Amino acid sequence: MTIYAAPGRKNPITAVPHRLLLAGWKSRLNPLELQAIEIELERLVRVTKRREIQTAHWLARTISPYGRIHWDNSSLMHIWEKACQRDSKQTCWCFGLLLWEHMMNRPDAWHVEQGDLDDAPMAGTTYCRCLSRDEKVAHQPMIATT
Repeated sequence: MTIYAAPGRKNPITAVPHRLLLAGWKSRLNPLELQAIEIELERLVRVTKRREIQTAHWLARTISPYGRIHWDNSSLMHIWEKACQRDSKQTCWCFGLLLWEHMMNRPDAWHVEQGDLDDAPMAGTTYCRCLSRDEKVAHQPMIATT
């Protein structure tokens, strides 16, 4: 599958933005570290109970005021310590781009919305799971009031 720029599987996105930046950060990591990061991203997506992923919430609390999880002792620390050399702004960029790349390679479809969080680049990105072709939007009947 892929990610889409609009709901309803419209405007497929076929490339990760800022590819050169991402390539530079990834070059500082070895293949096992990249694989471990990929596994952790997949775990985070799978345990998400909502149909929406807000990138900023998956940042480490110590890196971004928007972060809600601890990266300590997880493979995501490789992004902070090694790929981005403990630079919080670069870490926000790199994490956001790694997640973008991961979401593009998932078997299910998502659409992406980009917001603006100046102090946390790419962290304003939100992914919303597209309905499968078999799912229908729950219709709420209108209730007449008198």
